[in-house]
Amino acid sequence: MDGNLDLGTIALGEARFYTTIYKGEQADNVTVFSKKFVPKEAKASSEPFILTSSKITIDDGIFRYRDENLSSTDILHYSHINTALKDFSLQDSDIKTHIKKLAFTAKRNYQVDNLEGDFHYDAKEIRLDNFKIKTLHSQMEGDLRLDTQNGMSDFNNTVGIDIAFAKADISTNDIIPFYNGLAPDKRFQLTGVFSGVLNDLRGSDLKINGLSNSSIAGDLRFEQLLDPDAFKITAQNSRLETSYFDLKSLLPKPLSSLPQQFAKLGHVRMDGLT
Repeated sequence: MDGNLDLGTIALGEARFYTTIYKGEQADNVTVFSKKFVPKEAKASSEPFILTSSKITIDDGIFRYRDENLSSTDILHYSHINTALKDFSLQDSDIKTHIKKLAFTAKRNYQVDNLEGDFHYDAKEIRLDNFKIKTLHSQMEGDLRLDTQNGMSDFNNTVGIDIAFAKADISTNDIIPFYNGLAPDKRFQLTGVFSGVLNDLRGSDLKINGLSNSSIAGDLRFEQLLDPDAFKITAQNSRLETSYFDLKSLLPKPLSSLPQQFAKLGHVRMDGLT
């Protein structure tokens, strides 16, 4: 198909979006469908197929992303989706849009009250530039990039993450659905950059403050982030200030065996490699 298709303004109520990688396949059904519009033999004069919409609104939608090659097939499952998108374009299989507002509830028991930013999706990466995210407990601003060229089936080990927080005020309530070793209702503020994969994530130029009297400045490495038994943090070129009571209140399960005698050390400061 040559030329463009402009759909104007679109309003969808109770829309259902199901993206699936079927058993034995590597590409999802949306990618396969979009490639149907790409000429098998590109002509020198042919224009790429572009589908556009000036505005898309969705009320009470559902989105599921499944991979039937996995033992746990659901990768993403969002409901109660309410969104307004501006300047949407689909060029071949690449998607670009400005998210004016987006709210949803996740099956993993967390909720986003509003998200805005510039969204880009292609076969190699997903980007969310200049994002602002607000939940009941947290607020964050920054830029996010996911390197998906190796697929998302082994997300924790193969999807590259680059996220820069311009500023963030985060509650542990929004982290617990991903890591249950934390205590609820604890807050901290941070700026800095995280890069790597979830099971080997590195933070650089970090400034983290929170709890009663704790702070971290410098570089951190998080290994096996989602495994409470193997989870490990290494600090380098960093300054850590905390206390026994702050650590115990934040990590009651992982530090359940930490002797109370450490409380006698009072407020502790550590510099360098820890």
